[in-house]
Amino acid sequence: MFHTPIVRASIRIRRVWSLRVCDGLDTALLSEFCLKFERVNRMRWHLRWTVPPPGGPLHGGNGLSYSNSINWLQKFKLTTLITLLLILISMVFWLPANWKVTGQNAVTTVSAASYTAPLTPNGIAAAYGTNLSTDTAVASGLPLPTSLAGTTVRVNGVLAEIFFVSSNQVNFLIPGNTSLGPATVVITASNGIVSNGTVEIAIAAPSIFTADASGAGVPAALILRVKTDGSQSFESAGNVINFGSTGDRLFLILYLCGVRNAPISTRVVIDGMDLTPTFVGEAPGFVGLDQLNVELLPVFSGRGLLGFRVRVENTIFSNNVMLNFGGNPTPTPTPTPTPTPTPTPTPTPTPTPTPTPTPTPTPTPTDTDADTDADAYTDTDTDTNTDTDTDTDANRPDDRDD
Repeated sequence: MFHTPIVRASIRIRRVWSLRVCDGLDTALLSEFCLKFERVNRMRWHLRWTVPPPGGPLHGGNGLSYSNSINWLQKFKLTTLITLLLILISMVFWLPANWKVTGQNAVTTVSAASYTAPLTPNGIAAAYGTNLSTDTAVASGLPLPTSLAGTTVRVNGVLAEIFFVSSNQVNFLIPGNTSLGPATVVITASNGIVSNGTVEIAIAAPSIFTADASGAGVPAALILRVKTDGSQSFESAGNVINFGSTGDRLFLILYLCGVRNAPISTRVVIDGMDLTPTFVGEAPGFVGLDQLNVELLPVFSGRGLLGFRVRVENTIFSNNVMLNFGGNPTPTPTPTPTPTPTPTPTPTPTPTPTPTPTPTPTPTPTDTDADTDADAYTDTDTDTNTDTDTDTDANRPDDRDD
């Protein structure tokens, strides 16, 4: 272990100053030496220094001795030089042993639905890193907090509302006033550890939530069945979709992010066929969640597993998910983009607790109350309290009681 070097000075007979550098325990160092200024007359001095052999004592007699004559001006310059030299020696021996320099952690921010980027203003983001929080916590309700378990998130310097925090993951809401383009994300834990990253912000970036929070497979969605007599019922989108009696109309109620700013140019693509949604906008009763309603066509009946995506402006596509229309079980999906963010770390598909909203309820026709608790964003199980409007008009969003 290194000790702080000590500079010692002493006044001896004949006005001889000696300087010694040691480690505080009088242990000889390789850089240890002795300097002496011996006065000859008013204008001249002798400088003598001794350098010990490696590992040898300072005054053992085996060192090398040198001398030179200097005047007052030279003495002043030399004293300054020696002072700087001693400071340098102190830094060499003391700083590595006593100073700890730590860099800031990196954080990767992606969509909480598809684990990809970019994101949109008012979109739900998932940030992955290390030491993001000293505790695991879920927001207890609305409005969402801007500090959870002592952890804060800033996007372009603006505090963001937080759904969930843990050591390796933080889910938060991109502030609505975030400008388009690269945005900085700074996460500060309660212990002062700071994590930095960037994420691209776009006007639209469709990302579909899935039932198992993996970004693939069955979507977080409901099927609304409207019979010819006007009666309605809800079914899980994870079941085989059966069009039933002639005249039944089926509507897919899909939960996603990143489409509320481009409702006119949003389309649903099922097995290569474009469908125009009957509604695109904010999901009533939820923060950061969008809703899309689209009528399913009987032409899909009996065609087995079909992949579908949401498209915006003909160029921006969501993650690929699946619906089962019965009949031939052989899937014909479009290629599924990997849900793993780039660069890694690889997100855990189903974090515990999961802050990602996965509203995949199977409500009864009489259940019309909405669950506006923030825990809806962390529930990976089918929640029968997340209801959609049972009104026969599928051209508008569900009305929920706050």
